[in-house]
Amino acid sequence: MPEPGFEVRDGEFVVDLAWPDVKVAVIATAHPEAEAALWEDGWTVLPPDLDRIVAALGGTGDVR
Repeated sequence: MPEPGFEVRDGEFVVDLAWPDVKVAVIATAHPEAEAALWEDGWTVLPPDLDRIVAALGGTGDVR
């Protein structure tokens, strides 16, 4: 189940939508500093693109 408004790095950044168990985050508006920090922490960071999100979740379709 995705979590909207998810805080990462102890609240340093807030992503629009996240699946924290699998470290997938969606950021609607580019934020290079947050994206770099998340990638460094092992997250997959994506724009709001359903096909890419589904692929990042392993094609399970569990995007709800």
